[in-house]
Amino acid sequence: MIPGITAAVSATPTNTREYYIDFDAGRICGIADRQQAAEQAIRLRLLTEAGVWPIFSESYGLPFRTLSELSGYIYFVTVKNSIMQTLLQDACVENVDEFEFYRRDDGGLAVSFRVQTAQGAVKEAVRL
Repeated sequence: MIPGITAAVSATPTNTREYYIDFDAGRICGIADRQQAAEQAIRLRLLTEAGVWPIFSESYGLPFRTLSELSGYIYFVTVKNSIMQTLLQDACVENVDEFEFYRRDDGGLAVSFRVQTAQGAVKEAVRL
């Protein structure tokens, strides 16, 4: 007990609201519902370069720099594993499957996949 404090203090946060980010407008636009919060958590992990931002752990996000150095079959396996690894760390994500790799018109690569959450399935894609 801290002197002068008589009530117990809880370490559990009571404010569980998540703000809704409008990625197109680049601003916060209110409070997200559960589905929006899950989709936003997924998208943020997929847009973040792993190990760059000190606010996140080393395993939060995708290792874009490392991925760009790989080629061949190991590239596809590593991309898939990296996506699964970062997303499955989030409590709202139950499963990641249905991976599809395809070439973009500009010669780059894109991968689409399904993310299963408690609120339902979300189809996502990453441009590499």
